[in-house]
Amino acid sequence: MILPAVAYECLVSLKAWHDEVSRQFDGIFNPHGFVIVSLKGEAMEPRTFTDYFYELVRVSGIKHANFHALRHTFATRGNEYGIDAATLAELLGHAQTSTTMNMYVHSQDEQKRQARNAFNQM
Repeated sequence: MILPAVAYECLVSLKAWHDEVSRQFDGIFNPHGFVIVSLKGEAMEPRTFTDYFYELVRVSGIKHANFHALRHTFATRGNEYGIDAATLAELLGHAQTSTTMNMYVHSQDEQKRQARNAFNQM
């Protein structure tokens, strides 16, 4: 999996911070070296991670979004930025590009306006 540089740098920084805290506490904090951990340095329960996500959605003022919606957003934005369907499908783990394009990539209002304007100019 190829991560965008910004995501990779965030994960490396988080891991470095965990390693420093672990050294300060003689290896008791995060002894397994996980990147996403609880405040105690233990493997984070997936439900807790989901709860954190919903709290971020709430404080961000987003009306409703679930964690899976990030995949749809990734696919739609990737398509807008010109990432080809085959690459998007591979990044999302889809065997068929049609799955990605039919179920994950959503048209945007701006794209609809551009299409309307293109027809107006014909």
